Amino acid sequence: MVNGDTVWIWRRNINAAGEEIKPTEVCFRIQALIRNIDPIVAFKCLKDPDIRKSWDLKMADLKLIEEDDSEQKKYYVIKSNLPFVSDRDVVVRQQSRENFPKEGSYVYAFTSCDHSDYPESEDFIRTSNHFTGYKFSPAPEMKGTWMEWIQNIDVNGGIPGFVFKYAGEKMQLKTFMQMKGGFLKEQKRKEEKSPRWIKMLYGDNENEDLNQ
Repeated sequence: MVNGDTVWIWRRNINAAGEEIKPTEVCFRIQALIRNIDPIVAFKCLKDPDIRKSWDLKMADLKLIEEDDSEQKKYYVIKSNLPFVSDRDVVVRQQSRENFPKEGSYVYAFTSCDHSDYPESEDFIRTSNHFTGYKFSPAPEMKGTWMEWIQNIDVNGGIPGFVFKYAGEKMQLKTFMQMKGGFLKEQKRKEEKSPRWIKMLYGDNENEDLNQ
């Protein structure tokens, strides 16, 4: 339990490609039952760059490089929270779908990519994000969200393997708590803007714009 939410974390020793993970690589599967947060709020807190910057303390210098109807390309710096470990940077290609795989669910996923405007720099170590994906589904029994989160990244560089693996689960929990803080702020903003919003999401049939 994490502040009233139920969180499960599994670490894998095999990565998304079916290979044994490297010392600088992690592969996690996380599931969480998050109380009093609607799936669309959680989804937008991850997808929207401006909202993401407000709660993700590790993310810096976030830039939206390209965007169309099907995907976004972003660059950002990942601030290290481990002593003697350098900051990283990454360029990612992100895709999302609403009301998928069923009505009321949302998916959001991204992988590393290259971009000519953001080559590797001596200032940072370039992270390889093999795959990160989220699915947010309704959990109406707790007026909340069922979140599934898979992450396989290689931070590269010279981090001692035992240090990185020891800190891995703690980093995932810390990220989840920061994420939940962002969810709560955005949920509160939604409720203040539309006081009947939560009732509508769970059975009220009157119409109102939920995407304000």
